[in-house]
Amino acid sequence: MIIIGIMAAMALPRVSALSGFDEIGLHDKLKASLQFARKTAVASRRYVCLTVTNGTAGKVSLRFENSVPESTAGNCTAGNNLNPPAPDKTTGCASNEICAGATLSLSSTSTSFRFDPLGRLSPLTDVTFTTTNQPDIVIQAETGNVQ
Repeated sequence: MIIIGIMAAMALPRVSALSGFDEIGLHDKLKASLQFARKTAVASRRYVCLTVTNGTAGKVSLRFENSVPESTAGNCTAGNNLNPPAPDKTTGCASNEICAGATLSLSSTSTSFRFDPLGRLSPLTDVTFTTTNQPDIVIQAETGNVQ
C-alpha cells in the first residue's frame, strides 16, 4: 500500500501538468488559424468569415467566399468551408473548426466577423480572443494583424 501511495503521489502532478500543454496547444492553433484565415483572404482576394461559439468547448468556424468581392456582400453564404492549416483532432470538431475541447474555454469579443480581401477586419473593430490560462490574442481591425 505504501508503494502504491508513493507512486500515486509522484504521478498526480505529472497528469495535471498535461492540461498546461492542452492550454498552450489551443492558444497556438487558434493564433495560427487566425493568421491563416487572414492570409487566405489576401492571397485569394476573397472574404473569409469566422463564427465563434464562446465558452467551455467553444469553437471557431472558418468559411471562404467563392465570389469575387465586387459581386458579393462578403457574408460567405455562397462559400465553402476553409480548413485550417493543421486539422483539429479534438473529438466532435469539424474539419473547418478550431475547438477548445471539453475542459478548456475559448471566447471572443465578436461572435461573427470576417477578413476582407485586403486583410482588414469587417466590421472595423478590434477582436480579442481569450483562452484558458493563456495571453489574449488580439486582431487589429485596420490591419488585420494577429498578435
